Amino acid sequence: MSRIWRILFFPKQIFTELRENESSFIPLALLLTCGALCMALIAYVEGVEFNMSDLEHLQIETEQEAIAIGTTRATAAIVGLILFVFGIVGGLLTLATYYWVAGKSFQSENRWTHWFAFACWSAAPVIFWSISTGALVLLIGVEYKHGLAPLTWLGIDHPWAELLNVALLWTIFISVQGLRCWGSQRLSTSTIIVLVSYVLYILLGSFYMTTMDLGS
Repeated sequence: MSRIWRILFFPKQIFTELRENESSFIPLALLLTCGALCMALIAYVEGVEFNMSDLEHLQIETEQEAIAIGTTRATAAIVGLILFVFGIVGGLLTLATYYWVAGKSFQSENRWTHWFAFACWSAAPVIFWSISTGALVLLIGVEYKHGLAPLTWLGIDHPWAELLNVALLWTIFISVQGLRCWGSQRLSTSTIIVLVSYVLYILLGSFYMTTMDLGS
């Protein structure tokens, strides 16, 4: 478990250790658990057109109405949880395959399972982002769900600005250091390989978020 903390500050040391044991169980389990709970919480709070503070001003005339509100919120939470799990697993599988192919450019002998572990461990900042974001939503409100995206502090509310959060930037940093440790010694090469994947992530994610907003 200490690797989860250490990889944030000593990524090269951790990736050196992972050469001998590429187990991805711990980071994957924490990513799925913390991220899914965070997304479920956000979806639960946003499950109806009003937020939780508005409940104090509503006149719920019947028990059926109260049950309907609870059901709507619970359904939204379950859907949010499932979508996150499928999204993160699909993203990690895609990222592992991308790194495996990219590794051929610098004669990497790492197996695909090594690169899947690489993708899981490099995404460790997402674990702490999920915990912090969940705490912000619980303590302050759902309007702070993008509180760890620096550009939103400046009033930029575009999807790409929301996706460009602290966790993503930290993940990019860790991934670059990891690639340098696993074979691509040049900083420029490692940076380009990593940035290509995350630029595509931001573009596709922005398109998806925009499409969902237009459809709602």
